Amino acid sequence: MLRSWSFEDAALRPATRGWVLAGLLVAGSITAWLLALTPETSLARTDTTILVALEQIGLAAVAVRLRGRTRGLFVVAALAAVLVSVLVADAGSLSRLVLATSAYTYLVLYAAYAFEPRLMRALLAVVVAGSVLAGLFSPLGLRPVVWLATVGGISVAGWVIGQLVTRLRFYATIDSLTGVLTRTAFDAVAMTAIAGARRRAEPIVLAVIDLDEFKSVNDQHGHAAGDVMLGRVVDAWRGRLRAQDLLGRIGGDEFVLLAPGTTMEGAARLLVDLAEVCPLAFSAGLALAAPGEDVAALRRRADAGMYEIKRSKPRPVA
Repeated sequence: MLRSWSFEDAALRPATRGWVLAGLLVAGSITAWLLALTPETSLARTDTTILVALEQIGLAAVAVRLRGRTRGLFVVAALAAVLVSVLVADAGSLSRLVLATSAYTYLVLYAAYAFEPRLMRALLAVVVAGSVLAGLFSPLGLRPVVWLATVGGISVAGWVIGQLVTRLRFYATIDSLTGVLTRTAFDAVAMTAIAGARRRAEPIVLAVIDLDEFKSVNDQHGHAAGDVMLGRVVDAWRGRLRAQDLLGRIGGDEFVLLAPGTTMEGAARLLVDLAEVCPLAFSAGLALAAPGEDVAALRRRADAGMYEIKRSKPRPVA
C-alpha cells in the first residue's frame, strides 16, 4: 500500500546535511584548539582537549562520507556528543565547565534541523545522559545550577525548535488536501529514487496523470466538492500502489507517480488498476527513465504523452 506521510517522517532533507555536520565538527575542533592555546580562557593546553579536537576532525570526514545516510549521521552526532562529554568530565574550573557544556548547543540545533523527531529525541537523551555522567566524573562534581542553565536550557530549546522545524517541513512537503507529496518534495525524493534505480540497474517509470472530469465536479458542485473528490481519488489509489511507489500532486487535478523496479508494461497495467478504482476518468502518460535523465526531463516526456492521449479522446458534447 502507498506510504502515508506524517509529522514523524516528514524530514525530506538533502544530502548536504552531512556537509553541515562536518562543518560544525570542524568549527568545534578549531574552537577547541584556540581555547587550548589561549591562556585567557583558563582552558590551558591539555592532552584531552587536543585529542578531542583531532577526533572531531575524523568524525567530520566520516560525516561527509555518510552524508546521504540519516542513521549514519546520527551515530556521528552521538559520538560527537560523547566527545563533548569527555571535555565536560575533564573540566577543572567552573569557566571551563561552562565552555565545555556550551558545545552541546551546536549538536542539539543540528539535530533539530537534520533528524526526524525520533532521532532528535534519541540525541537529546545522549546529551542529557552524557552530561550527567560527565558531571559525576568531573573534579568539580555535578553542578545542578550550571547543568540546568546550560544543558537543560539547550535541550529544551532544541526540542522546541525541532518540533517547529518538523511541522514547517511537513506543511512544505505534504499536500494538505490529499496527503501526498507536493511537487517540490516529489522531485527531491524522486531524484534519490532514480539514482538508486540506476545503481541497481533497475527500470523506473514515471507517470503523469490528469483527471479528465475534475473541472465538471468543480463547476457543478463547487470547489469544496472538488477538494473532497481529490481526497477520494488518492484514497482509492492507495490500495493499488506499493509502499515504494511515490505519488505527488503537481497541479489542481494533476498527479505524478514514480514506480521503481517497474517496466513500461508493468506501469501500463498499474494504470489500468488505478483506473478501475478511480471515481473519475483520467488521462496518463508514461516515460521510462533514460541514463543521465533528470526528474524534470522525465516528467516532460510523460506529460507530453499524457496530453497526446487527452487530445485523442472525444470531446464531451455540451
